[in-house]
Amino acid sequence: MMSLLNLNTLRTLDGEHVVNVSDILQSGLLPTKDATIYIGYKSEASGYVLRTLADKLEDFISLKDFSAKGNNTTDETAAINAAISAAAAYSSRGAGVYCPAGWYNVSATITVPDNVKLIGPGLKSTLIRCTSDGGTVGTIINISGSNAGIKGLEIRYSSAQNTAGTGVVSTGSNNILAEFSVMHCYNGIKVYRGTGQRITKFEIYDCKNIGLLVGQNNTAFVDDIFVDEYIISSNELTNFSLGSVRLVGRVEALFLGRGDLIGSIYPFTSDPGTTQGLRFSNFNQVFFDGHATAALFNGVNHTSFTDCWFSGRGDNSAIFQNCFSLNLKGIRCYNNNYQGFQFIDCHHFTIDNSDFSFNNTSSGTNKDDIWIGGKCSNFNITNCFGYEAGVTRSAIYINLGATNYTLRDNKFTARAQAVIVEPSTASGSIVVGMQTI
Repeated sequence: MMSLLNLNTLRTLDGEHVVNVSDILQSGLLPTKDATIYIGYKSEASGYVLRTLADKLEDFISLKDFSAKGNNTTDETAAINAAISAAAAYSSRGAGVYCPAGWYNVSATITVPDNVKLIGPGLKSTLIRCTSDGGTVGTIINISGSNAGIKGLEIRYSSAQNTAGTGVVSTGSNNILAEFSVMHCYNGIKVYRGTGQRITKFEIYDCKNIGLLVGQNNTAFVDDIFVDEYIISSNELTNFSLGSVRLVGRVEALFLGRGDLIGSIYPFTSDPGTTQGLRFSNFNQVFFDGHATAALFNGVNHTSFTDCWFSGRGDNSAIFQNCFSLNLKGIRCYNNNYQGFQFIDCHHFTIDNSDFSFNNTSSGTNKDDIWIGGKCSNFNITNCFGYEAGVTRSAIYINLGATNYTLRDNKFTARAQAVIVEPSTASGSIVVGMQTI
């Protein structure tokens, strides 16, 4: 692609000489086609080499090269697709498509192929807005290729979508989605079928169904997904009805770190279906802040939670069910309306150095910091503590049938009843250093 500069007057740096480009062209000294190949471009920065202006202008393909206006009025679908096609054909490694600041209305899905990236100046500067509803246009941006991505964009429908419509779908490998926001969608982002994808520095607001969905269905497999520095939030407690984050099927090597899941029905849900579920993954510095119900971890295996916060203002903070080999360390569990953690049919897990202070300050009975179901086995609770219990019944409640566990060096104060409520002494169990005041 050749970019042209509409420039007629050239002036020397000292201002002493002025020449009209049209005069030179009309003189016949230079051909009239693609005049920018005769104009040099050189930065004053040290080490910068002289290039032709045409070569410099080809560093980025701009939407405005293809008549996009960004005026919140024009349908820009054709212009954006034309720019993407040019970028895909530019070289075997593709190119970036620059989306200057503005509001770009679209009426159909924008598909991003291999090696193409849509790049804007910032998520509050460039808006790609779908003027059709989610039932008509099911996805606004579909990143179907690999080594592709988006950066510096805001993506949304014209109004909130209550039944259908996804902001971004990414199905390739090694894609990067960075510094963007999604809102007014039924689902914010869907990631599936690819591997090695990174999603970073993003915001998702007010999606009715799901904020971030990883996995396509309960029989599929996706792996190596890195997610960090994000806010998934809503002011309406009826949003994110299936989770601010939801995992379905087999997901491996997921890193979810440094983010806040706030103001949703469910902050997190997982459905392993007929697969092995989530495995070999890590949650680090995540705020699971549900306003209605608990975070639901179903079928999570060989996974660590480090320095995470859990709050379930209308329910438990988190429920772990059918999980195996979990490590929770440095956890803060607070401001819940029922149990802190519930473990149901879980095995080989550890809770260490975690704080349950202010876990439950609401009214009610039969509420515990840690509730262990009768089918659980081979677990350790060590170096945990809590004060200001409110109406908490006990620090640790272990149901009849739980086996092979160790409780060591935990310190809880001000609980309403005994620190441990253990209906029956289970085989292979050790209780050491438990204190209460």
